[in-house]
Amino acid sequence: MIGSNCNIEDNAKILSSYIFDNVSIGKESNISGGVVADGTIIGEHCFLENGTVIGHKVLIGSDSTIHSGVKIWPEVVIDKDSSIKETVINYDYDASNDGS
Repeated sequence: MIGSNCNIEDNAKILSSYIFDNVSIGKESNISGGVVADGTIIGEHCFLENGTVIGHKVLIGSDSTIHSGVKIWPEVVIDKDSSIKETVINYDYDASNDGS
């Protein structure tokens, strides 16, 4: 499933995944068996392995790998060239001020 207003660049591959609204996926990125929430930006040449869950308004820098089963949310910035093997949670996020 791919939501509305998504931007999926050339040669990006999405397999058995849920992509919510307003998501941008950079060229030659691969998402397999994952969930990507609204407003997220995934850079070029990224790999999101099976079972990843990416939350609201996350930014994943180019050339990054998010390993199987990792969860990242909300409003987290992952630097380019990263390899994330453990869950990352932004405990400072205040959903009451989100406005969405």
